[in-house]
Amino acid sequence: MVGNHSTLAHHANVRDSEIGDFAEPQIGEGTEVGELARVVGDVTIGHNSEISDRASIRADEGHPFVIGANANIEGWVTFHALEEASIEVGDDLTAGDDSVLHGPLVAGNGLTVGHARSCSGSSWRTA
Repeated sequence: MVGNHSTLAHHANVRDSEIGDFAEPQIGEGTEVGELARVVGDVTIGHNSEISDRASIRADEGHPFVIGANANIEGWVTFHALEEASIEVGDDLTAGDDSVLHGPLVAGNGLTVGHARSCSGSSWRTA
């Protein structure tokens, strides 16, 4: 792990019958993770991003989550996917307070998810 972050906020995924190996989050250079945010499992976050307090990024069901550079993930945002689903979001993501991004999800650069909104699925059209 690199970047500016609290060591309390990052955890390996939980080992269970679906997941053979532990996976540690990879946090990009210059990325800030709030002390009360949680990033768990096989998560890669690009450089110069901000993960606010109370955000939860949980790649703990066996498939990776990739979030590009310059992401702004506000408070109470949840990233989660069930078995055999991943999340892949390009650069310049903005996820408003209390939004949910649920896998399977594939989106390009410039995705904006408004306050208290959700998105899932694939091929989201972005800038």
